[in-house]
Amino acid sequence: MFGQSIPHGFSGGVSGDPVAVDYLVIAGGGGTWDATGGGGGGAGGLRTSYGSTSGGGGSAESQITLNPGVTYTITVGAAGTASTSNTNGGDSSISGSDITDIVSDGGGKGGPRGTTGNGFAGGSGGGAAASTTNWTVLDNNSGGAGTTNQGFRGGNTYKPAYSILNLYYGGGGGGGAASVGDNHFYDTSERTLWNGADGGDSLANSITGSSVYYAGGAFGRKGNQNNWNGSSYTPPLEGEVDPNFTPAPNSGGGDYSGVVIIRIPTVNYSGNVTGSPTVTTDGTDTILNFTGSGTYKH
Repeated sequence: MFGQSIPHGFSGGVSGDPVAVDYLVIAGGGGTWDATGGGGGGAGGLRTSYGSTSGGGGSAESQITLNPGVTYTITVGAAGTASTSNTNGGDSSISGSDITDIVSDGGGKGGPRGTTGNGFAGGSGGGAAASTTNWTVLDNNSGGAGTTNQGFRGGNTYKPAYSILNLYYGGGGGGGAASVGDNHFYDTSERTLWNGADGGDSLANSITGSSVYYAGGAFGRKGNQNNWNGSSYTPPLEGEVDPNFTPAPNSGGGDYSGVVIIRIPTVNYSGNVTGSPTVTTDGTDTILNFTGSGTYKH
């Protein structure tokens, strides 16, 4: 009505209407068992409605609808510790009284070196660790399972039939959002018995307006003996991460914290946030990038 005052904070849109929004929810990555022959940490579980593909090879999920006056809680999972006391990553989520919570599972930690050095289950599974060597026991270890439609399993470790007493081989790679972690293996031509295995692949997503790779698995740790290439010995190598992926805080990779991103039409954005998310725009949408826990009230 002519002459009516404009409420403080009004943005010229219709922020009081229900609105369907996109999201990317990535949990914290699991910690690598960070010692000789340790398994790589699995990436945090990845769930998204934006694009065509979610984690673990699943299809993108449905958008969620936010309603006026409802406060939605954002939780960002912490990284698992990378040490000989390593831990799984923390869960990330979007929760509210009127939605089915979107929860991504923390990445599984890498297995500890030894005959029971299996990787741990998580959003993506942790890689298996090298077995304790023994002349008579041919023990293999298995990577941890990933969560369906969030991530892939960690890599396995295999022990060859001829072992050298008291030496440790390479660890398996942690699972990633886009592929399983690599297995540790013995290549008869390259003699890579003591090399660590590569982490699983990350997954690209453009919810922020630019294509970014998230949630790659951590590599397995190298063993403690030189590799024999048929004519000379070469030092063992650590595994590698997906070359498209940059391990960093809030990337959701193995050993790193997660992130929660919400993409909302700018005309519907209320501006009521806590937790200091980074707020940007892309076209007609506003993007809230939470690197720590907070809230959004619609």
